[in-house]
Amino acid sequence: LTINNIIKKKLCERFSISEQKVLVSPNGISQEFFDVQNIAKEKARSALALPHEVCIAFYAGQFYAWKGLEIFASTARLSPDILFYLAGGTRETFEKVTGIREVPKNIVFSCIRPYKEMPLLMRAADALVVLGTKRDEYSYYHTSPMKMFEYLPTGVPIVAARTPAVSDMVSEKEVFFYEPDSADSMAAAISEAIINKGETALKIAAARTLAEKFTWKLRA
Repeated sequence: LTINNIIKKKLCERFSISEQKVLVSPNGISQEFFDVQNIAKEKARSALALPHEVCIAFYAGQFYAWKGLEIFASTARLSPDILFYLAGGTRETFEKVTGIREVPKNIVFSCIRPYKEMPLLMRAADALVVLGTKRDEYSYYHTSPMKMFEYLPTGVPIVAARTPAVSDMVSEKEVFFYEPDSADSMAAAISEAIINKGETALKIAAARTLAEKFTWKLRA
């Protein structure tokens, strides 16, 4: 039992296993991420005491070195009008993991937030970010990002690294892709997700439809 098709292929090749003996079952979504879609962004920001006048790019996930977190510093410098809200660690942890000491002022660290706050935090955002880096094999090939699935039904546009692992689960029909490790590409994708309302609406609708396939109930 594996979490993506890339791992399945590698297992079958390495151990000479028949593909019929390996099942692919990605991670999933809890119901509360579907329910939150009806909460207005303004209401979510008021509840969380977040500013209303700025665009927010939100990232949820613990600060591990293999995730390629350093791209946020470069992207934030290219996007001074966007607030990057990182939920998953402290500034100190970010500096330790990335080696970056001069962190742009438009990056905010919220530490590790309670799981029950995640749907509301996502609804407060203008774009939701999924990372991936070529510099780490696990990140590039072997993940099934929990937050990707949780983002899908929220009604907020998703900006995701175009890695084999992420592309195994979603397509351009559901997300705005950026090239891994390219701050220019990430900045452009976030801008497109926020500005292009027509394209965003289509992707949000497709993402919610896809999300229906990944509930924990269905997985069980």
